[in-house]
Amino acid sequence: MFFGCQRSQEEKAQELIKEFIVENANDPESYEPIEILNIKSSTGLNAVGDKEKQFEVLHKYRINNGFGAKILNSDVFIIDSSFTKVLYFESLIENIERKKKAP
Repeated sequence: MFFGCQRSQEEKAQELIKEFIVENANDPESYEPIEILNIKSSTGLNAVGDKEKQFEVLHKYRINNGFGAKILNSDVFIIDSSFTKVLYFESLIENIERKKKAP
């Protein structure tokens, strides 16, 4: 009898974030994941302005910047409700500031 291996939300998020960074970073080979700090459900707007469930994933990692210096990042990655793609990301500070301005 075989049992399917269910990956956790954290494992799925880590894989999606790594794929996103590899596709978008200046130096993707320098990416060093440190930890997923938090995964929480939220509601955001989709492309046509309808509300939809999303997940906010706070991820801490190291990566080389445009000058080749290794930097430590804490970013919030917004992932769709079925954990199939990163919709966008923002720095932790941008995320906090945006939430302060929200009604």
